[in-house]
Amino acid sequence: MNETVNQTLNGVTDVANPASTIGRLNRLSDEINALYHRASTKMGFADSDMSILYMLCDYGHGLTQSDIISATGMSKQTVNSSVSRMAKAGWLTLGQKDHRRREIVLTEKGQEINDKVIHPFMEMEEHLFDTWSDEEKSIYLALNRRYRDALAAMVDAMPVSKRIRSVDDGGDASAT
Repeated sequence: MNETVNQTLNGVTDVANPASTIGRLNRLSDEINALYHRASTKMGFADSDMSILYMLCDYGHGLTQSDIISATGMSKQTVNSSVSRMAKAGWLTLGQKDHRRREIVLTEKGQEINDKVIHPFMEMEEHLFDTWSDEEKSIYLALNRRYRDALAAMVDAMPVSKRIRSVDDGGDASAT
């Protein structure tokens, strides 16, 4: 592993060789994602299970698998597998189908898990912002929204290309 990656993974920023803004943003995002993975592991959850429980705790009721897929970018297969696994464990059920929507509903056991594990984690996250001023929080949220909206517009404007086969698919990275 190269020196910069080692320093980044160890939480040390290499100021002598600053990366592009997107590179630095990507490293921060990767590090934050790795921390959420560590939290999931420590809590005994698969990452997808934690994401779904987290969303159910944060958004409340009314979420469908499609809502979760749209909000997180997780694959349909990952969300379906996770929901099935948690349903089998007795944490949630799928509600009645209504207008082609089937809401995910926490069972009593699932609500207990959210109350004892997920909600306290979210409260700890909230406390991380207690040292920030209201202005800093507003700026942080505004800049994240601005980036999200600009990225969404850029992605929406991109032409649709043929799928590029990866070496893992047995292809040679050429378009199919």
